[in-house]
Amino acid sequence: MEQNKKKEPWRIVVFVLAVAYILWMWVKNNIAGTLAGVPKEQVLPMLFTGFAVTLLKIALLAGVVLLLKWIAGKLRRE
Repeated sequence: MEQNKKKEPWRIVVFVLAVAYILWMWVKNNIAGTLAGVPKEQVLPMLFTGFAVTLLKIALLAGVVLLLKWIAGKLRRE
């Protein structure tokens, strides 16, 4: 059985928002300037922590979008 595989617009929106958020955070924080006065042994943990926090924020954003999509689907059916 052949299935129609279409890309759902919410996935594209979440991807664009995630990429925009990451770029905005990297520019906003000005990594080079922030890390200039940090001891070398703290640079890597700071980068990993920043990356992990960014991924967590993106996951939360995606979760909110999925929740809104689910709510909209429920409201449309009623």
